[in-house]
Amino acid sequence: MDGIAARLHITPGTAETHLANIGSALGARDRVHFVLTAYEAGLVTPGGPA
Repeated sequence: MDGIAARLHITPGTAETHLANIGSALGARDRVHFVLTAYEAGLVTPGGPA
């Protein structure tokens, strides 16, 4: 979480809050569901940059 927060120039707590809100809106329970949703939406591809 710290890496995400640092890249966005926000605190880790703020990043966690945003991820929780996005997860709630998407119906995602955990990071696995975030990844699956990103693949399904075409936001990431297998073997692409992390």
